[in-house]
Amino acid sequence: MKRRLLFFALLLATLPLRSLAYTFSAVSPSGQTLYYYIVDGKAHVTRQNSSYPFYSNYPTGNLTIPDSVVDNGITYAVTSIGYAAFNGCSGLTSIDIPNSVTSIGDGAFSGCYGLTSIDIPNSVTSIGNYAFYNCGLTGIHSQAIIPPVLARYSFSGVSSSIPLYVPCGSISAYQSDSLWSQFTNIHEEGCTTSQDTVFVVVRDTVYLHDTTYINVLVHDTTVVHDTTLVRIYNFDTTIVNVYHYDTTLVSVFD
Repeated sequence: MKRRLLFFALLLATLPLRSLAYTFSAVSPSGQTLYYYIVDGKAHVTRQNSSYPFYSNYPTGNLTIPDSVVDNGITYAVTSIGYAAFNGCSGLTSIDIPNSVTSIGDGAFSGCYGLTSIDIPNSVTSIGNYAFYNCGLTGIHSQAIIPPVLARYSFSGVSSSIPLYVPCGSISAYQSDSLWSQFTNIHEEGCTTSQDTVFVVVRDTVYLHDTTYINVLVHDTTVVHDTTLVRIYNFDTTIVNVYHYDTTLVSVFD
């Protein structure tokens, strides 16, 4: 174990240096003590110590990272899992990442051998180098319709044949991404079995189930000739009715 941790310490030495000093600590909802630093009023998860050993007591078990944390009466949104935050935490078995997190930093989960699955929320837009290096992952679930930006070695040491589950309608976006496409076993999940034609709305862009898309204004009330009704589903699962002519989307109504 010590030899493994020393190896990861050497690995991290090859990554760009960044501040790791924590501002405060707090007990997570799952009972482990987590460490944070504040930048621009946002909380970033970091590790306890800047050099090996990285923790006095390494977090283990099922870990839930909160979406916000309070220090001295001030509430901060947790927006990042920082550089090497859980490096070498081989006793972690699961991680619950909140939908407030937008980035997973370099080396964040390197050497988390006990971590067999990861659920990436739809809020995450970037994943750093060696973020999941040599994790014991046997499956990945990404909730992001638009694939998060990867670094070259984000999943280095993870088998490319493990299943990668992505939202319904987004498989071609992952398959065409130069780095996500390293995974050869990509599946869609959450697809409806109803007879309604299904679309997904992201920032006023409607994605059809085959991942083609049409830009629309969500409050367009253009009169159309064909009133055949199908449905689309927002991220929050509210339903918006769509009127279409042939297969061309013409307008969207609340």
